[in-house]
Amino acid sequence: MKKPLYIFFVGILAVTLLDSLGAIASKQLNFNYSFLSVISFVVYVGFAFLLARQSDKKTTIILTGLLGLFDATVGWKLSEILGANTGENNIEITTTIMII
Repeated sequence: MKKPLYIFFVGILAVTLLDSLGAIASKQLNFNYSFLSVISFVVYVGFAFLLARQSDKKTTIILTGLLGLFDATVGWKLSEILGANTGENNIEITTTIMII
């Protein structure tokens, strides 16, 4: 497997572990799941840096974007399923709000 794809799949694994373990920990330890956004940012920047060192700009942008898309869709669903403590919010998530 080419090096950029290997880095990308390790990034997917890291994001999945962060979302899963973070959701469980936030539920068990009663802290707001959004505090983990700083760690997510570090993961994105770190994997973007590693990808940039191993591939061209186009590949780096595409794979980093896909990593973010994975976290925003699958990661969010995982955190919902695992019951992450997202604090008190009375906002109903509708299609319009998701688009915004």
